[in-house]
Amino acid sequence: PFEPKHLYMIEFFIIGIPSFFLALRTNTSLIKGNFLKSVFLKTLPIGLSLFISVALVYAFQGVLGMDANQVTTVSMIAMTFSGSIGLMYLCQPFTKTTSLVCFGSLAATFVGFMVLPMILNSDTPFMVDINNNMMLLAFLLVCLSALIIELTPVIIKLVQRKGVHNG
Repeated sequence: PFEPKHLYMIEFFIIGIPSFFLALRTNTSLIKGNFLKSVFLKTLPIGLSLFISVALVYAFQGVLGMDANQVTTVSMIAMTFSGSIGLMYLCQPFTKTTSLVCFGSLAATFVGFMVLPMILNSDTPFMVDINNNMMLLAFLLVCLSALIIELTPVIIKLVQRKGVHNG
């Protein structure tokens, strides 16, 4: 049910613009260990949380009586703000630059959710009206995403330690 316009918020304000500014930071430290493994382990929790957010919207579709457009809207909200949590996770430890990027991205996302629907007048709506239960689901999924993003690295370390002790 996703169209490209449904992903504008996450593409612009969570991935594109923050990546540009974060790439401009100076970094004099050398890469240590396995680079691809490090990148994968750092991004795994975020990808997992985005997937689970959308999967749970579909799981609750029947319970909340959501039509296809409402599923898309709730998924888009949950995915975008879960992505914001992920961006904050990737920007740690916070500096002036990373704080500005993270909170600027979050502010732009809020403004975008208010302005973009007016700009994108088309046959298919960018966002449709959702009730309080659907909004609560989106909020709970963002909270779950934050929990997944924080706990996944801990679980990975525990599994790695257990593998070292057993191996």
